Amino acid sequence: MSILLLLLMVSFNLQILPERGQIEFAFIVIVVPILLILSIVQAQRSYHQSVSRRRQILSGEWQERTQFQPAQNQDVLESTPIWLGIRLNLAPIILNFILILLCFGIILLLLWSLYSTWATFLNNYGNAATAIALDAWLRYVVLAIILWVAWTALGVFVNLRMRRWLCPELEATEEGLTAWYPGEKVIIPWGNVRYFALVKQHKSSSDPNDWTYEIGDGEKSIRWQQPYMAKRMYPLYVSELARDQYEQEFANLLSLIAARTGRPLLDMRLK
Repeated sequence: MSILLLLLMVSFNLQILPERGQIEFAFIVIVVPILLILSIVQAQRSYHQSVSRRRQILSGEWQERTQFQPAQNQDVLESTPIWLGIRLNLAPIILNFILILLCFGIILLLLWSLYSTWATFLNNYGNAATAIALDAWLRYVVLAIILWVAWTALGVFVNLRMRRWLCPELEATEEGLTAWYPGEKVIIPWGNVRYFALVKQHKSSSDPNDWTYEIGDGEKSIRWQQPYMAKRMYPLYVSELARDQYEQEFANLLSLIAARTGRPLLDMRLK
């Protein structure tokens, strides 16, 4: 995005803009890349903090427990295997795609109507230089809209991938926990689990079934959250089980991990 903005600044004829417009355009080209770079730096900072906290837990330096602790119910040992399957929910994807196309079409129609009106006006009362400037302006506006559509589509794709990594398919057996991620299968036996931690407590929910958890053996880790996180109206992933059944199985999984490993739920959140 930063490179595209710089290319626009180099190729764009600022002379067709008034003086204030030139200043505002230059301000956008300078500020937006800085904001993007700051967001990347913040994401990297959070990542390294998470890695550091995980190392502290593995070394025993960090043993802070969460206020919520899953019940170590021995009866849950008889409930294995526990399977938490999810599937892609096509409805919100199709809806987003349709909305993007509608917005794109409406904006193009409005721009074409505006361009036609101004072109007619300039043909009657304007000059050739102004008409050329108008054509250049229209090309850059259309380019900006195409970039916006591409950016939105990329955001939907990235969100799909992120949700799939946050909401893997899980199976808990007597031997351990298995998670299916995109193109990857992770297995951690119960005897190898070195920590059981709360990664994120979502502010929008006080229900432990909506939070994000992680177990690890020092080399591999499995992180998961319920696909109904924040009770979204159109979640991208939904359970293959009935909602009540899924939430019950989710709670059973937490109890099973506590019972099988004998480990408390540690607080790995970054405060």
